[in-house]
Amino acid sequence: MKNHRKYICLGIFLVIFLFIRHQYQLSLLETDEGSYAYIAQEILHGKLPYVDFFDHKPIMVYLIYTLTLLIFGLTNTYAIKLTSTIAIIITVFFLYKIVQKQSGKYLAIATSTLYLVSTCTPYIQYSTANTEVYMTMFIVIALYFTLIDELRIKNPILCGLLIGIATLTKTTALANFIAIIVYLVIKSRKVPFVFILTVLITITIPSIYYFINGHLAEYIFANFTYNSEYTDKLLFPNRIINFPLEIILENPFIWIVGIISTFRYFNKQTNHYQLLNILNLIFSLLLIQFIGRGSPHYYIQTIPFLCILAGDLIYRTKSQNSLYIITKSFFISSLIFSVVLTLLVTTKPKFMLQNIYLSYGRGEWYAQSYQLAKKLKSYIKPGDYVYNLGRESQLLFYLQARSSSKYYYDRVYWLYPETINRICQDLLTNKPKVIINTLTPPYFDPTMGSILWEKISKCTNINVQNKMNMDFAEIWFVK
Repeated sequence: MKNHRKYICLGIFLVIFLFIRHQYQLSLLETDEGSYAYIAQEILHGKLPYVDFFDHKPIMVYLIYTLTLLIFGLTNTYAIKLTSTIAIIITVFFLYKIVQKQSGKYLAIATSTLYLVSTCTPYIQYSTANTEVYMTMFIVIALYFTLIDELRIKNPILCGLLIGIATLTKTTALANFIAIIVYLVIKSRKVPFVFILTVLITITIPSIYYFINGHLAEYIFANFTYNSEYTDKLLFPNRIINFPLEIILENPFIWIVGIISTFRYFNKQTNHYQLLNILNLIFSLLLIQFIGRGSPHYYIQTIPFLCILAGDLIYRTKSQNSLYIITKSFFISSLIFSVVLTLLVTTKPKFMLQNIYLSYGRGEWYAQSYQLAKKLKSYIKPGDYVYNLGRESQLLFYLQARSSSKYYYDRVYWLYPETINRICQDLLTNKPKVIINTLTPPYFDPTMGSILWEKISKCTNINVQNKMNMDFAEIWFVK
């Protein structure tokens, strides 16, 4: 029976995980999910990302969403959330296999349990079907195929392909590419050329496609030029380093014990595989700060490595009885805290919105946007043109509407005011039935919407005949 306790523990946490994920899957789309879902609808209508509509994420996340909607239907929000749950379960499976190969099944069970709990906590946003969830899945699968021993890659082509796909899902996966190379250089002084070549070929395939079709400039602007400007000027204009403490507070065990385990490795060199995990953690943290300025969901990439390191410290301290008891007690209390916190958040959303992690998201608005879309369905038919004077693109997805402009949210304008000319041209060509102003209090300064609308109305002469005010939005019906 003793040998089965760890499996029973993993099974209990798996049931809790599935319950919590079910609550998340019932939730509505947040802004990023709404963008990806709307883009997937447009792709299924034959439109080309970056050319016919603008967004600044790598291509892979759009393809995942497109496949989901193609299989499950154009407005299936539950399926969108479900794919992220499936991605997490696949990640857990390969994480288990990695740790089992390195340190045995009991540590693999502990690590898998840690990861399951970590993916349920709210602030780091595993709750959403975001790019980091899918990227992390590809990274962990790639690492499973990385090492047959400490000297060489087990399958360099497959590993390179998966790292390349991960990079096409989120650019910060380059950190793991660098970590593998550095590890091999330290351990064997040899890096398979075919591995590097496969990664480079994979990540350049979209560039080649857009070059052949004469749209390389649009692809480069969206993926590189805009991203660098967006991070530096809009997201965190005055920060070089940003580390949200909330992600540690909601899951203290893996961060504190994982970091202790890292220092312990350099002191005792206990397990050569741990060096690869440490390098993945360090380079991920560095690239997250450089590219993403530490947005909470970027840290999803670090969680598998923290779980492995934290689990390893428990495993290695068994011979030191007092330290083992302290570590295990901390582990159990942290799991209980994380589960209780997450159950409160998922079953009582106002608990989170009013008292915990107020910066987590605009949960109320996501509910309001869905209600707004339901009301507008009596005016808007699928395929009708709508212009969203803001950034709540989930409205377009719920309505199955088409954005009147290539720039279907406002952030591009604030960085590049000259895009107003293209917006005006698009609105004259694709006259909207409705203009939805979501640049309203309490989340935005109302002057933002006024400034943007004043410029649009001057260059298009579009007039509105009726206005309908709702919570968080104004609806303008075009004459």
